[in-house]
Amino acid sequence: MRKPYNGVNEQFDIKDLISKEPFGNFQHWLEQACNCSRIYEPNAMSLATATSLVLFILISIIFMLN
Repeated sequence: MRKPYNGVNEQFDIKDLISKEPFGNFQHWLEQACNCSRIYEPNAMSLATATSLVLFILISIIFMLN
């Protein structure tokens, strides 16, 4: 189901970052998505995190909204 990314040109490396801070990178990626005609809704996204507290908050919000 997942596409394997094994080629050297398909691997993401720290040197590929536009900025050392996340907002600069996000702004660049969003601009790229907005300029791509194949992406229908460039502002649609999902958020993933590894901390249990944030996960608990997100699940709580989802339950409150439903």
